[in-house]
Amino acid sequence: MYKNAGTSVRRAFLKAGLQDDAGARGLTSHATASEVIRGIGPAAFSAYLSFVVVRNPRDWQVSLCRYALGKPNHHQHEMVKEMGSFKVYLDWRCRDEVRLQKGFVADAGGAILVNRIIRFENLADDFNAICRDLGIIASLPHLNASNRSHWQDCYDERTFALVEKTFADDIELFGYDDCRLA
Repeated sequence: MYKNAGTSVRRAFLKAGLQDDAGARGLTSHATASEVIRGIGPAAFSAYLSFVVVRNPRDWQVSLCRYALGKPNHHQHEMVKEMGSFKVYLDWRCRDEVRLQKGFVADAGGAILVNRIIRFENLADDFNAICRDLGIIASLPHLNASNRSHWQDCYDERTFALVEKTFADDIELFGYDDCRLA
């Protein structure tokens, strides 16, 4: 999943001596759990500790927009830049390019395929718990960070309601239904 600390987690694991052979198996850095299972097989997948980092969908949208704007080489940089505002970006995202985090971790029937779901807001503590379970010592760098204010500052009532509706499955599945605009 993108903009959910994947680069930081991967880097920390590599520095700790764990191997990453995803590319050799034809997997991208943003492969879904289903794609990983197809790539390595169900038996191998179940032998590993699998986890995913999810993020509040409201915060995730702000981060995605700011990241694309801040990286001139990003494949959507020019398009997002031409939109001119987060509100226009959000209208486009919620109308034309909806990507649910659920799609990265669940099968077509909605069953969660990974062992653990880590919330971005608890990343440091949960990452340390995974390291303990794996028997490794690793420190988590903060890579690919977007310049940010609080996500709430980017929304008005209309755009907040738009994300609530568009990302309702993620909000419910990952427990982000207690967020309010003000």
